[in-house]
Amino acid sequence: RDGDCLARIGGDELALVAPGAGSESAQRLAGALRAAGARVDAGDGPVSLTVSWAVYPEDGLDRYSLMRKLDRDLHAIKDA
Repeated sequence: RDGDCLARIGGDELALVAPGAGSESAQRLAGALRAAGARVDAGDGPVSLTVSWAVYPEDGLDRYSLMRKLDRDLHAIKDA
């Protein structure tokens, strides 16, 4: 969408900022990103993406609390 921004934030971590997207849209975007990764063959098979999302203000009121929520979710997903 116009206005969305995908950026590398470090290492193998990316952030997609989608202004105005609520929780349902964030879930759809996460599913679309995982599906897109699964279509990429990096030589060893499809790419696996671990995806989490945070929505302002429900999940945090500033970038630090939003990033903490994302970090906790990503670690929980990877540990499962």
